[in-house]
Amino acid sequence: MNCNCTGGLLVDCEGTPGGSVLPGSPCDDNNPFTTDDAYDANCDCIGTLPTACDGSPGGLEGLIVETYYIAEPNDAADTDGMGNLIQGATTYRIYVDMAPGYTLEAVYGAPAHTLEMQTSTFFYNQEDRGEATGDLIDGTRLDENTLAIDSWLTFGAAADGYWGVPKVDDPDGSIVGGANNDGGSNAVPGGLLVNNDPNAGVELTVADGLVPMAASGVTTIGFANLDAFETNTESLFTTNSGAWSVLGGIAGLDPAGENRILIAQVTTNGDFSFELNMRLGVPGGGTEDWVASNPQGAERTCSSLTYLNVACPPFGTACDDGDPNTQNDTEDGFCNCVGEVLDCEGVAGGSALPGTTCDDGDINTVG
Repeated sequence: MNCNCTGGLLVDCEGTPGGSVLPGSPCDDNNPFTTDDAYDANCDCIGTLPTACDGSPGGLEGLIVETYYIAEPNDAADTDGMGNLIQGATTYRIYVDMAPGYTLEAVYGAPAHTLEMQTSTFFYNQEDRGEATGDLIDGTRLDENTLAIDSWLTFGAAADGYWGVPKVDDPDGSIVGGANNDGGSNAVPGGLLVNNDPNAGVELTVADGLVPMAASGVTTIGFANLDAFETNTESLFTTNSGAWSVLGGIAGLDPAGENRILIAQVTTNGDFSFELNMRLGVPGGGTEDWVASNPQGAERTCSSLTYLNVACPPFGTACDDGDPNTQNDTEDGFCNCVGEVLDCEGVAGGSALPGTTCDDGDINTVG
């Protein structure tokens, strides 16, 4: 007589006695944004999230800084925008690039993680019709003077009725540059915002980075003021107790694909830098906190949360173009040192060029 206690068949992860669905078997966690779903040791179906910018599964793929425009002399001469724009000033757009399905909940500063945007000169703000947040810009006035390169914070919107996208992703042309522009205070023929500097990528006359779409209202919390986006006197925007966001968070224009959200547009002729922190919403629930430096606990960091771009020397700055045949070399505001060519009489920028009539002192020659 054998008195051995024996169990029945092993129940698999689907509850079938003797079944074959064991830990490691493929499954479906019902999350469309994960891959390689499989049962773990506890028979929970777990998928793998996309790889983030720190090399681990997560939602932040990085920040994208787009050079949106570089101001030229006609832009700088306009006074409708209060006349503070400097020739050569660069307009930057900052996008948060997320994995499919993630949402952006807030961009913030905290006691251990100060948020900063800084320039070595000042932030340009179009004080006539500009706003501190992009959703408040009147979309029907983007064709006026330099309004389209005002500085502001946002959560997707580049104006009331328009979503901001990288110019290379803009499918519908432009409403702001060249023939679409009113020419500003000087009624410039052909309009303003026409610079075709290759350093700014696609020309604004070709694509403006604006897609018709209802604007999401931006909420700001904890800021003493937003002077950096309202005046032309500020060089630093910082907080360790404030944030901007959209209630409930928001995904990009293409949430299942290139899930990108515009969070700021900044125009300055100075060296531009930032350190940003943000909270992302995870598909299916939960959050991820990404900080510019010194992550603690579950916080994570990514190199693109910190940025520095050294600007071109200001227009008119003395320089040396390396050409012995020029004088009065100065910066043109676009990182080019340009001198005046010495003419045949040694005059910088003079008119006595080869082919110009002269007197060789010989009475026996003509022509």
